[in-house]
Amino acid sequence: MRLHFLPDLPSEGGFARVYRAYIMGVPGKVVAVKQACVADHVEHPRLLHEGAALVLLRGHPNIPLAYAWGRSQYYEYLAMELLSVDLADSSIKLTMRNLVALAIQMLDVIEHVHSHGIVHCDVKTQNFMLSKEDPGRLRLIDFGLCRPYRNPVTLSHLPDVRMQRSIGTDAFVSLHGHLRHSPSRRDDMESLSYTLLALLLGDLPWAPGWKYLGRTRLYESKKDWSGTQLIDCPSAFGEFVDYTRALGYTDAPDYAYWKRRFRELCADLPAQPFYDPEDTGKPLPKRTSSGNHGHGSRAHSTSEDEDRLHDRLADVAGVKLSKMLEVEVEPSKPSEERAGIHLSKIVRLGKDEDEPHDRLTDSAGVELPKSAPWHFIDTDFIPCSDWPVTFSLDDDELLGNEEEIVCAHLDILEELPSGQEQHVEDCCPPEIMHTAPRTRYSEGASAAHKYTNSKSVGSNDEEVTVPREPLRPLPT
Repeated sequence: MRLHFLPDLPSEGGFARVYRAYIMGVPGKVVAVKQACVADHVEHPRLLHEGAALVLLRGHPNIPLAYAWGRSQYYEYLAMELLSVDLADSSIKLTMRNLVALAIQMLDVIEHVHSHGIVHCDVKTQNFMLSKEDPGRLRLIDFGLCRPYRNPVTLSHLPDVRMQRSIGTDAFVSLHGHLRHSPSRRDDMESLSYTLLALLLGDLPWAPGWKYLGRTRLYESKKDWSGTQLIDCPSAFGEFVDYTRALGYTDAPDYAYWKRRFRELCADLPAQPFYDPEDTGKPLPKRTSSGNHGHGSRAHSTSEDEDRLHDRLADVAGVKLSKMLEVEVEPSKPSEERAGIHLSKIVRLGKDEDEPHDRLTDSAGVELPKSAPWHFIDTDFIPCSDWPVTFSLDDDELLGNEEEIVCAHLDILEELPSGQEQHVEDCCPPEIMHTAPRTRYSEGASAAHKYTNSKSVGSNDEEVTVPREPLRPLPT
């Protein structure tokens, strides 16, 4: 597959930029292309991970289509179905009838994701988008943070361990997520209850100024709110919040019950409820931007990659993250060192961490600009670009042999997409796509693939194996 980028301004998420592109040789076929900064030493990149998730979950009407993946020494690319707007967009007309229709679709797709042993880990309004080809139907997007919640071979639930950081967007993170428990089905469901609450009220009760509260105060504010405080609204939404918070770590949510419960709010819904922009019901409050960032803007979520970087930098510098300088980084291009440079033994000349720094120098005594974003006493990665940084995923985040899954089911971008702006410094070698070694991909060789070729369904822990189509070789 060959792609040509359209001259649009990209939208930007937690770890990638999204462009529109058309498939060369296929008239009128426009797709969305995610582009993320990466490097050869990153063994398990995010877009490969997301592509694998979309392959494993495909076939459900609320899962977007993935078409192709590829990577160079600087970037990776994922071509996907082009969608319309997300639910945080103010153009979405929400009535109670439409909200119930969307809630049923949300529950259905979350159940589908969980039935494959996966938790999404970033359920929020911005990650639900409407389809362009089927405007009444939702798509759940952004699987970059998803991970398995059960052992792929034994299908037993993974143990609850303390995470190094919370995962997801702070305003929508579950209470257990704030306390850094391992994510499980209960956390996706709690985030879903907050998503519905934001759509119902126009914002979250704790959302105004949440980015400036700090995580501890945000957690306390969120914990102090309960579903019983919801007034002048259907009680089902508040009860859903309290229900999800009461779930145990390994509990299977009762998706069917809550779909029935929400359906009771609108008795005339069809069997397959769709969003209807022409619905004449009473509009719900307009969405605000404090808790739901609009599509196309830089996400205010704290991604796992950013957390990992900040924790690592704070540890090296020996300072608290809250005391680190926050500066605007001038847009730049990634160098050969993955959009960054290594500076050795950067020292800060100052007596106290609370004092502003007077002068920064590197180990050679060369003065650094006062706008330098971080200061260190040891060698570490310093971002010098506005591209989101990326890290290789840990083994416990993987969904199997992800390269095998993707290369067996998606087209491989063997040529650099044309039409894109130059993102590489002139001093660096030209960007070259890595051709995938197709001969490595055989019919479901690994144990993880045996797992991904079956799924468990149902709202309880009873396992029912359903065959899925076998892996197919790439066309020659």
